[in-house]
Amino acid sequence: MIKAYRVILFVAVFLLSQFVMANGIYAQADRDGKPVTSVNVKGNKAISDDTIKSKVRTKVGDGYSQEILNEDLKRLYATEYFTNVSIDVTDSADSVEVTFIIEEKPVIEDITFEGNKVFRAPKLQAVMKSKKDEMLNMSLLASDIAEIKALYIKKGYPMVDVTYKLDVGKELNKAKIMITVDEKSHIKVVKIAITGNKAIPSQKILKALET
Repeated sequence: MIKAYRVILFVAVFLLSQFVMANGIYAQADRDGKPVTSVNVKGNKAISDDTIKSKVRTKVGDGYSQEILNEDLKRLYATEYFTNVSIDVTDSADSVEVTFIIEEKPVIEDITFEGNKVFRAPKLQAVMKSKKDEMLNMSLLASDIAEIKALYIKKGYPMVDVTYKLDVGKELNKAKIMITVDEKSHIKVVKIAITGNKAIPSQKILKALET
């Protein structure tokens, strides 16, 4: 009896899912070509509605196209401004309303340094691609940290440690970046020895070295 009930329940759930899926397909097919009466944006704080709308092909007055809308989604992600993008479509009898719902990446409000003695903050900022008032890009920030390390290593601080902390204000979606530098010991080259050279004099090799 229990097994028969489970079979009936499974069949009922399956039929319901097929009904919902079919209705979704029919609804999508039914709205294709309907005029788009409004294109809205929700969730944006730093980026204006007009800027976001300029990135998509779906426009007021055009006929609705799911294919174009899918491309619009890819375009918005390609800007690297957003962590999440979804689309809400509202149907009426003879028209369609489209709303892009987005979550922005934080905007960099400030970049500060601590522990740096060898290089001043403007020098460190100069090697960074992350800038104040621009969108926070985590891969770019990781590259900036590597560039700061490389700057110190070239100066003779091979043991330098560079880390960062993020403070993101949820209300305005702005991020403060604090970069901490542990310079550790300065190592100075006092002697370079070259051995095994016969054809080329040591002095000539030394002139060719950057170290």
